[in-house]
Amino acid sequence: MTILKGKKVHLRPPVLEDAELWYEWLNDQDIMLLLGDEIYQKFSLTSIQEQIQNYPNDSFFMFSIDTNESVVVGRCKLFNVDHVNNQATIGIFLGNKDYWGKGFAKEAMELLIEYGFAILNLHSIFLGVFAFNSRAIQLYETIGFKKIGIRRQARKINQAYHDVIFMDLMADEYE
Repeated sequence: MTILKGKKVHLRPPVLEDAELWYEWLNDQDIMLLLGDEIYQKFSLTSIQEQIQNYPNDSFFMFSIDTNESVVVGRCKLFNVDHVNNQATIGIFLGNKDYWGKGFAKEAMELLIEYGFAILNLHSIFLGVFAFNSRAIQLYETIGFKKIGIRRQARKINQAYHDVIFMDLMADEYE
């Protein structure tokens, strides 16, 4: 079942068959290094399967990112959804590195943002990104996210401390 369809990708609810790919990707150091708090989590195949089986819920909306040729390339989600203040946090990763830098993540983010603003009636969407992840920062700024703060030396990775940049996007700013 397709939820949202773009020119390059579509977002669909996750199925158990996605778990093995997600497990592989979430245990790939190159991918995990770029993620926020997920870098500190241990992922087992069972925990990922349970997450998929327990989906959906009112505060967490998760999708597989498929190419329009039905190749699973990643995952995106809106989480910490606050229905009182109409806000959420967004996260994405492309696990299939063959699709990096080709516009797939941008389109998936735009589809998820549209879902958040149009379907969930969100007022704002928030994210955090490591300061060294310049490709992601550029992507988020291109979409319209604004920097709202920096938490200096917030995360220790490989014996070095790294800043986390916080960004948000308001519904009335998004086109």
